[in-house]
Amino acid sequence: MTDYKFLSRKFILSVLLFVVATWFLSIDILAGFQWQIVLMATALTYLGGKSLEKAKANNVDPVVSFWDRIVSLFSREFLISLGIFILATILAYTHKISGDIWFQIVTVIGSTYNVFNSMSK
Repeated sequence: MTDYKFLSRKFILSVLLFVVATWFLSIDILAGFQWQIVLMATALTYLGGKSLEKAKANNVDPVVSFWDRIVSLFSREFLISLGIFILATILAYTHKISGDIWFQIVTVIGSTYNVFNSMSK
């Protein structure tokens, strides 16, 4: 059976943060240093979280089916994180909040979700 790791919640959230931060950088909502911090906070905590999971898993990497991956996307924690991310993105794009506020929100969401989700496993 094939495992669909690209459907993991941490991976999806990290990729979304990177893509939107890059888009916001290109349309001048974010400054370069903010993009860099979002990228570093998201990527480093993703990698750290994956390392923590592997250390706690005793070298056992269970294979998860496609349907199980889809079902796991609907956890309360992930939906709240994704909802806040989407809301903050819409508000920043429509200039209701500044890029500075968006930057702070998504940096905290991305980094804490990646770390604490891995610690809970």
